[in-house]
Amino acid sequence: MKENISEHKYLFHRGADYRSYEFLGAHPATDARTGRKKGVMFRVWAPRANSVSIVGNFNDWDMSAAPMVQLDDDREIWEL
Repeated sequence: MKENISEHKYLFHRGADYRSYEFLGAHPATDARTGRKKGVMFRVWAPRANSVSIVGNFNDWDMSAAPMVQLDDDREIWEL
């Protein structure tokens, strides 16, 4: 499934993206050039956050180990 980020963001912010589960959360990521799997894309909506990190036993609960970044044109959605 090819992802249309612009459409998801537009509909999400209007409250009309009834398939936001396809955009937010964890999803397998592929290399656009080769089509090969390259890991997992993870997105969350955190409108008032100053920073967001993924932490757990896998990184010894280190908040600096996996910081998420805001989408370039959307300061409320973070991804890694």
